[in-house]
Amino acid sequence: MVNLRDRGVALNNRDVAEDRFLDLLLTFSDKDRSRAPRFDEMAESLDQSSDFDLIRPFAESLILEFSGRGWVDIQKGIVNFPDWSFRLRDAGRAAAQQMRERREDSEERRVTARLALLRWLYQKTEAAAAPGGLHRVADFYSSPLVCVWGALLEETHVDQASHWLAGNQLIDIETSWGGQVWAAMLTTKGRDCIEDYGGDIATYKKDTSMKNHGGVTIHGDNYGQAAATNSGNVNQRQEQVDVKKLMPTLDGIRSMADALGLPEDEVAVLRTEIDKIEQEGQAGELDVPQAKTRLQRIKTALGQATIAIGPTFVAAIEAAISSLGS
Repeated sequence: MVNLRDRGVALNNRDVAEDRFLDLLLTFSDKDRSRAPRFDEMAESLDQSSDFDLIRPFAESLILEFSGRGWVDIQKGIVNFPDWSFRLRDAGRAAAQQMRERREDSEERRVTARLALLRWLYQKTEAAAAPGGLHRVADFYSSPLVCVWGALLEETHVDQASHWLAGNQLIDIETSWGGQVWAAMLTTKGRDCIEDYGGDIATYKKDTSMKNHGGVTIHGDNYGQAAATNSGNVNQRQEQVDVKKLMPTLDGIRSMADALGLPEDEVAVLRTEIDKIEQEGQAGELDVPQAKTRLQRIKTALGQATIAIGPTFVAAIEAAISSLGS
């Protein structure tokens, strides 16, 4: 299981505040190591009001936590916070410098961007009223997960991460004319990576690669009739969907997509999911769970249709899902 916090990813606003505060303590200490400022004095001296506004709600608890780690000395006297004075210790300087070094490691940030984006898409999918659907990548920047070692991930890293995850079939993406990813959604494989491997992409890829090369292949439910090949590994092949049976209904929906009174993003969902079903089905890569997931996303989008035929299309998709079995 990947511990994102150990990789510098902020899981909440307090984590963002913690990393920014430690970084600013080092910045202040570099200006004057002998001075022990109060919180507001430090904020005024560094003139970074937006950072200190973020830190302020957590400042007292963070100073106490940093003190417990041996990173700062506190001079409380008889006053209450925010009138405490504090100074960064050598151990705190070392921790802050290590954080900066890791933040400047471009390769580490690229890998971390993949982990953080996959986790964000999983959280968005779980929080949605119904499974499936595209999520605007721009919304990732409003999540604490985009903050790594106290700094936002660069757009290039997020875009590269999106393409990489899509190339490894962990997410599906929609791109603009310029090729930049504007929306993404979690795939069945992406969900498996999070739920079965704790988001450890490297281990997930290694295990699935071993399962997909060589070994005993089992078709359908004929578990006792497997034909052995050169390896002792066993790989169960999911039943493939006959896409020809689905396409008449889906083609009808696709032809009406712009006339259903749907928001633009939901029209995009319809077209994307229908195209994916058609492409994967023709390539023999559409299994039953994957087909059901995509059909459910189509059904969810159709549920927002504002014309009379909308419920008819929803019923047709429900029938298609039922036809795939339980």
